[in-house]
Amino acid sequence: MPVGRGTLRLGRAPGGPGRCLTLPDPELSRDHALLEVTDAAVTVTDLGSSNGVWVGGRRVQRAELCVGQDFRLGAGTCTLVFAAEEALLDAAAGSGPGAPLRVARHAPPSRRAAMVTMAVLPLGVGVALALATGMWMFLAFTAVSAVSAVIPLLEGRSARRDFERRLASAADADAARRRARAPDVGLLARSSGVAPRREGSGGEGEDGSVHVRLGTADQPADIVLEPEGSRAAPPTLSAAPVTVPLRGVLGIDGGAEQVEGLMASLLLQLARLPAAEGLDIAVVGGTDRLRLAARFLPRLRFLPARTTQARLDAALPMHPRGLLMVLPGTDTCAAAVHAALARGVPVVAPVDCLPRPADTVVRLGGSSSVLVREGPAAPSLPT
Repeated sequence: MPVGRGTLRLGRAPGGPGRCLTLPDPELSRDHALLEVTDAAVTVTDLGSSNGVWVGGRRVQRAELCVGQDFRLGAGTCTLVFAAEEALLDAAAGSGPGAPLRVARHAPPSRRAAMVTMAVLPLGVGVALALATGMWMFLAFTAVSAVSAVIPLLEGRSARRDFERRLASAADADAARRRARAPDVGLLARSSGVAPRREGSGGEGEDGSVHVRLGTADQPADIVLEPEGSRAAPPTLSAAPVTVPLRGVLGIDGGAEQVEGLMASLLLQLARLPAAEGLDIAVVGGTDRLRLAARFLPRLRFLPARTTQARLDAALPMHPRGLLMVLPGTDTCAAAVHAALARGVPVVAPVDCLPRPADTVVRLGGSSSVLVREGPAAPSLPT
């Protein structure tokens, strides 16, 4: 959303003077926040909302924003960027999270024999000299024993600190990698191309499927600790992207507006992600609003909501790089899904269109959602 000089009111149904931007988020108040742009600064002000405005993890009444800084309104997160800055997608975007990062825990070298010698020998020498000369000052040699016992403790502490630094660095690298491989729709909408592939940035962990972003959630970093059996746990990443591969059947469950909103996000991802290049995507159904908004997106072939079975059979992809997207508002969704599954083509559709249980289901809620992957529910995903 381009923001020029002046004010912009944000909310579920904002009113009043100046420009207004309506955001369909049940967590927002009608008049939630005011964004003010001047020559000197950009500020956000809470207009007495129920759920507040959050900047840097703190609820604020008024705050000055920096370029690249995130601020949260309701269930959504916004970022302030310069429109003049060129936005490029990572060449591996959409290809999956990649291989786990490995962090080795190096134990300090074992010097048990040397430590025992250093602890016992000064003690023995000091006692022997004290007994032989009657001068108990030689017992000062025993202080060396205490010093020698401290050395391994210091070495162990240094090794732990080094391990913690490397573990934190790996977690930061994993967080950056996840954001690059699963960009948000704001970056997709304003991106102007794809950055050159960096050596080692791709080709690891890809399974040939396109991975789409569903939301964010707190998740453990994708780190393997070596050696196996280490008691340390990978750090938790805050608001890390949650993705799923488009294989089999992905079902979307929720209200009509919620399902359409997620479908719109998926359409934009499939049209822009480098990993979706060459994908043959057939889109069936959808409201006029959504179809008109997405009609110029590349890689998408829109079929009429009420298409005949013969036309549907002719339009469906015939190869593994195909995909069927069934949008809400079609009378032939069950027939379209059945035909796609018969050809082994992956399907994304509302759950009420599916002739069989989906392999993966996203249950959309008001402020959070739940991802179910052929088993127990995953952590909630902010919508």
